[in-house]
Amino acid sequence: MIRTRFTVALVAVLALIGGGYTWAALDAPVPVWVGATDPAHVAAANAMLAVLPTPAGMTLDPYGTGCDFATLYCFTSSSVEPEAAFAATTRALVAHGGRVRSHACSSHGLIEHACDAVVDYQGSGIDVVAGHSRPGNALTHLRLSVTGAANPQRSPASAPYGSWSSVGPLPAAWTTGTRCVTQEPTGCRRFDQPLDAAPRVAAPLAQMCAEVRSRIVGSYFLINDVNSPPSALRSASCGFFAHRFRTLGGHDGEVLVVTVQALDPQHSALHLMLCQWANGGCVRVGGR
Repeated sequence: MIRTRFTVALVAVLALIGGGYTWAALDAPVPVWVGATDPAHVAAANAMLAVLPTPAGMTLDPYGTGCDFATLYCFTSSSVEPEAAFAATTRALVAHGGRVRSHACSSHGLIEHACDAVVDYQGSGIDVVAGHSRPGNALTHLRLSVTGAANPQRSPASAPYGSWSSVGPLPAAWTTGTRCVTQEPTGCRRFDQPLDAAPRVAAPLAQMCAEVRSRIVGSYFLINDVNSPPSALRSASCGFFAHRFRTLGGHDGEVLVVTVQALDPQHSALHLMLCQWANGGCVRVGGR
């Protein structure tokens, strides 16, 4: 199971003073304002967001993959810092008739320069979240979502995959042991290559790890990558866990898990799993 929600820890509450932004830390957080969630209010807020200009220096990611969140309004940038993107977007929402209800930023632990605001637009709540992405992804992600809007992840799953060769993101010579483990009449929803079926590749571990990472970054949201030194039980390895949405607005997506294992200094093998997910979990029926 995975949950593609980015959670922001709020440690400093900011006060909006005199039309400008003053970053003032208080002892207690401001209660989150939700706003109206009926269809008419939600539709009005979404209509406004649809015509809101793309923030300067940012790119629209209609799949929402770069924000790790199922939203139609996801923007990423490799040059704009989160605070700048956040401030500019909040000002744009105010210029379009919004009113800031809460406004906070934090920078500690695993979360750096993350900002969150709730904007009141004609009674609807609009969440604005900006932050640094995990290493390997765009520098900054910015997302906007209407409070109370239907979760697009609850939409029906898209069509199954075709053959592995039509969807496999890695070199074909590395994945000749890949098989479908969740077969449907119209295609496959899960592919897997166990280590005991993986081909022996004439490439050292570092080379294969670098190649896998380069193919994941840019196409997937890289959730985690780990390098493991050799131990008494196993040889050195690297591992990647990533996902992306398959349909516009994040209706459903796919999870990619790859582990590269060193066989000796000049040879490696690759275990992988690629599966579709819907409603927050990987789809699997049967299989090993």
